[in-house]
Amino acid sequence: MRTAASFVLLATAALTVGCSSGQPGSPDQNSAGSAGAPEREVNKTLTVKQNDGSAKVTLVSVTESFKPDEDAKATSGNFVAVKLRFEGQEGEYSANPLYVMLKKADGTVARSDDGDNDDAVRLEQKIRSDDMDLRPGKSVEGLVAFDMAYDPGAVVLVTSVMGHVLGQFPVSGGEPILGDGSPRKDVNKSVTVKQRDASALVTLVSITESKGPLKDTVAPENGGIVIADMKFEGKTGEYSVNMLRLKLKTPDGQSIDPHDGNGSHGVAVDEEELPTVDLGPGKTAAGKVAFDAKLQPGTKLVIEDYSDKVVGEWPL
Repeated sequence: MRTAASFVLLATAALTVGCSSGQPGSPDQNSAGSAGAPEREVNKTLTVKQNDGSAKVTLVSVTESFKPDEDAKATSGNFVAVKLRFEGQEGEYSANPLYVMLKKADGTVARSDDGDNDDAVRLEQKIRSDDMDLRPGKSVEGLVAFDMAYDPGAVVLVTSVMGHVLGQFPVSGGEPILGDGSPRKDVNKSVTVKQRDASALVTLVSITESKGPLKDTVAPENGGIVIADMKFEGKTGEYSVNMLRLKLKTPDGQSIDPHDGNGSHGVAVDEEELPTVDLGPGKTAAGKVAFDAKLQPGTKLVIEDYSDKVVGEWPL
């Protein structure tokens, strides 16, 4: 009897262990994020602009722990998925998932083509290549996944082809913002500048310290981008506006022009750059000029004439 009882006890224990090891929550059956989590609606919208067009972009929802397609593996143990909707507004806007990134609170940026991110989303859930080019009245919606642990301080970045941040959407559901959040300082100081037989009133409207584009090939070489927003008003003769007449002068005497480093890639939208144009009296031109530099105390923005003589300056 003692032997039979022992056998029954052992058999019962073995059965109990076997059943518990197959529970859905056990490590070998349900690694982090594999079961997925419900979508959380966000529905926050911004209108952003690329070189060739604009679109209304909506962060529709966030899935903090997304169940990937069976072939995708998350090295972090988790995929975060965001659903975005793009609605064409003007021109032709490219709704390419490659221009969507996820930035964690510590500044780490995940790209949609990293690792198995693209494979994590099934074909019917993606924004397909045939649907990416949007014109007014056309829209597309789809998922983009990122291999990372969910971070409530993360933001979805919508960027340009060159990696300029056009808009940011907090995954927590907070209000989105345009641009990369760089600080802008209003200046609104004017100087009258002479140029041979012409003159113009030149105004430094504002200065922005930008982080610059995220694409490696055009990222700032000197740690940041300084963007001067300028306005020119012709006074006499035919005044020639040219961004190359504007330069940053650092406290150590270094002169930086817009084509140094990756300054020529500093403005997100080409049509916002300061144009090259001749101004007659009363005519105006306005636009942005970018410099590949970090703004240091004592730096000045200067404007030079044809002989490279400084004819106006603004302390920054």
